[in-house]
Amino acid sequence: MHYLYFTRPEISSFRELESQLKEPKNQAWRNFIGVQNIEKVPTHSSLSNFRAKVSSELSYAILFDLIAQALQLKNSKRGVCPK
Repeated sequence: MHYLYFTRPEISSFRELESQLKEPKNQAWRNFIGVQNIEKVPTHSSLSNFRAKVSSELSYAILFDLIAQALQLKNSKRGVCPK
């Protein structure tokens, strides 16, 4: 979810992220975060609480690790060996 928060220009707050995730047209976003049902989208307060408990450095480390894993998976499906 933090990936969407940091990469989507139309999202400037966790409140807006929650709102966007609850839009029926954004099913792909919910699929991306593993939440199929609109009712199970985390609230903006739970996102804020998580962010407060986890340092910015750790948040970025988690985000970059997830991106690296996604790129590695994408490359392995293409048959490209990582460096």
